[in-house]
Amino acid sequence: MGRDPELETFEADQSLVMRTHGYEDRFGVVLERNLTLMAEGKTLVGQDRFVHSRRVSGACAIRFHLAHQTEVQQSDDLLRLKLASGSIWTFLWEGADMRIEDSVRQSAYFGFHRTKQIVLDVLAAEANEVSWIFTLEEA
Repeated sequence: MGRDPELETFEADQSLVMRTHGYEDRFGVVLERNLTLMAEGKTLVGQDRFVHSRRVSGACAIRFHLAHQTEVQQSDDLLRLKLASGSIWTFLWEGADMRIEDSVRQSAYFGFHRTKQIVLDVLAAEANEVSWIFTLEEA
């Protein structure tokens, strides 16, 4: 059994840092996610850091499963996510290659259902940080 995950909260800037050592023994990397909620809850900023404890290789995928009936519109470096409610969120990223793929998700309301997921791909040896941001578009 490895070390317990770590969690730090920072109320002043509405952020939290989560760290897991679950991949350290096998893959030589500690994963750290920093989340900051901004603009009265209308923007979520994230940074995923890969802290190498030894030489690593292989690929990593950061996945964001989308809500039921979310429509995805893609341009070069931006995604627009239209939710069933009509709300539109933009998604930006850097430090990784992005792709959309089919997925299956379970929810208490819909049960199992088909959906899409955003996948950010990086090579572990080259990855230091992947940044991303979800922002609610104003009507």
